[in-house]
Amino acid sequence: MLEKIKNIHSWVEEEDIDAQERQRREAIHILLSAISNSEFLKARMAMKGGVLLAIKYASPRYTIDVDFSTSMKLSDIDIEAFKNELNKKLSFSSEKSNYGMACLIQKIQQNPKDPTATWPTFQITIGYAYKSDTNGFKRLQKGNSSSIIKIDYSFNEMIFETEALELSDGEIIFTYSYVDLLSEKYRAILQQEQRKRSRAQDVYDIYYILKNFDMPDETLKKDILETLIEKSISRKLYINKSSISDPDIVKRSEVKYKTLEYTIYEELPSFKVAYDFIQAFYESLPWHQVTVST
Repeated sequence: MLEKIKNIHSWVEEEDIDAQERQRREAIHILLSAISNSEFLKARMAMKGGVLLAIKYASPRYTIDVDFSTSMKLSDIDIEAFKNELNKKLSFSSEKSNYGMACLIQKIQQNPKDPTATWPTFQITIGYAYKSDTNGFKRLQKGNSSSIIKIDYSFNEMIFETEALELSDGEIIFTYSYVDLLSEKYRAILQQEQRKRSRAQDVYDIYYILKNFDMPDETLKKDILETLIEKSISRKLYINKSSISDPDIVKRSEVKYKTLEYTIYEELPSFKVAYDFIQAFYESLPWHQVTVST
């Protein structure tokens, strides 16, 4: 079984990545350090998604987005206060790091724009440049950097439990727990038909975690199932033991699966192997011990 990565430096300094990818990882380190150094941001941003899997679980899947969630509503956040705090802490963390890099917000956009939307997101673009790169640094300061990382920050999300992830030197951020991470990914798979979307990455991510780390015991499996059911109900999605085998769900999961081979640093398992495996685990959850609303 794989061991979880001990700190972010081992991810940033990983061998066999090119200079461009190392630069991107340095910028992500500065971003996460900025959040960890702000009580305001740290309490409101729980990390999830592909970058969390890469940093915490050594996932080989490449992703360009950094995903965060909060249980808070959009109306609970002052956008200007949020932007000013993040930029201030980005500057602080840039100076504190030894990368010689600066990071600044280039754009924040709400999606959807409707202020009454139930699950709005901030789509945030963070630019970065080495201070020694005169032209790149000027573009960064003008808000049009060509080197960026994208943040998808979701509001009004149901988060049951977070875990503290230590970056280095005592800096921590909060992340989805193991239970929340797995249940959220299963929920996203099962909601594909309802949302008319295809999310192949969740199939791979669940497969990777369950294959490479200790399988959950019966107590943890019950926690995963109960959390999954609650998350699904919150989205008006009503599931049962057979939901994972719905042909429409399987079809949507497979649509873009082959494209993942261009984003993974190792061989991609076949869709059938991956889906059969995560389906078997889903069906092995203790459905007889829980009450499922209909």
